[in-house]
Amino acid sequence: MIWPVKKLGDILSTAEIFTDGDWVESKDQDVNGSIRLLQLADIGDGNFINKSNRFINESTFIRLKCTEVQLGDILIARMPDPLGRACIFEGISQKCITVVDVCIIRVDSNIVDARWLMHAINSDSVRRQISSFAKGATRVRISRKNLSHIQIEFPPLAEQQRIAAVLDTADRILKQRESAIAKLDQLTQSVFVELFSNDTKYECEEITLGDCLRFINGRAYSQNELLDAGTPVIRIQNLNGGDRWYYSNLNLPENKYCDYGDLLFAWSASFGPYIWNGKKSIYHYHIWKIETTKKIDKTFAFYLLQSITQKIRNASHGASMLHMTKSGIEAWKIKLPSLAYQMKFVDFINQLQPIETAYKKSLQLMTDNTRSIQHQSFAVN
Repeated sequence: MIWPVKKLGDILSTAEIFTDGDWVESKDQDVNGSIRLLQLADIGDGNFINKSNRFINESTFIRLKCTEVQLGDILIARMPDPLGRACIFEGISQKCITVVDVCIIRVDSNIVDARWLMHAINSDSVRRQISSFAKGATRVRISRKNLSHIQIEFPPLAEQQRIAAVLDTADRILKQRESAIAKLDQLTQSVFVELFSNDTKYECEEITLGDCLRFINGRAYSQNELLDAGTPVIRIQNLNGGDRWYYSNLNLPENKYCDYGDLLFAWSASFGPYIWNGKKSIYHYHIWKIETTKKIDKTFAFYLLQSITQKIRNASHGASMLHMTKSGIEAWKIKLPSLAYQMKFVDFINQLQPIETAYKKSLQLMTDNTRSIQHQSFAVN
């Protein structure tokens, strides 16, 4: 059935709140404060992440109380990545306010189902509209005014609740698939640590990472070099699933490109190694491409770098913004087992590969089915 198409602003005309957070400057923050400051990092694509660790005190809270977040509120990220992602605030032990780049919606539950609206905002149809309204050359964002112009098919409340229930179930299944893949990854990491934490088990060579791996710098790009078509430019956001892509038509040296299966390392922000699973692309300045020597297997190198990354994270006490210099990573001392011993671990990984592939195929199938349901529910004709 086709339902009437309405603007988000008209749908929310009776909402209790449709507003942005407020400006919270560094001087307003208080490490000893009791009120949480929710940020963009807390907003997942359909789920509340509860990640940030910033606080304000009671006096600042009184001044900014109009942006207090309540259980069941919809939070929308006005900046990437992805732009316009929405989640439901699930509530935590502290009182919370949020920053200016987060939009707060508190609906009239007699007219609008909050979970239905969250799913609608996260749908491909609405995302395309959000992208068309996005402003800013370097810091892309969408205004609350432009959000109010988003068009959505608006069914009766009972139909909203039915759609939300279906998509909530799909989300739970997706999370189960993702959890299974994450646990498989944790297994491989724990096996790596178990095998190689005690280097007295095997003969090893004391070397640096630079002795067995070649770290190749990416390239920085000016805004006019980033286009809407051409060769994809991989940024750290894209390594973590971000769907906002830039492209380039520059003719670069061959070592500035990476291809399927190449080993990459993000040395800023989302710190750590990745295996590139896309087509031939250019990798950005904040990413190194890594080439192996005859001393080390690429799969083994990935898990070795993953282990080193975890050590650095542990030493930084969970800091969210980590950086590593090229000279620093090249000088990192390791005890490298023989190639034959490395291959014993790689053989174990290869045995798990069919299981991981099956999990990922199942996840992709479920993702495609969920998108199909979203399209049928939220496409604006």
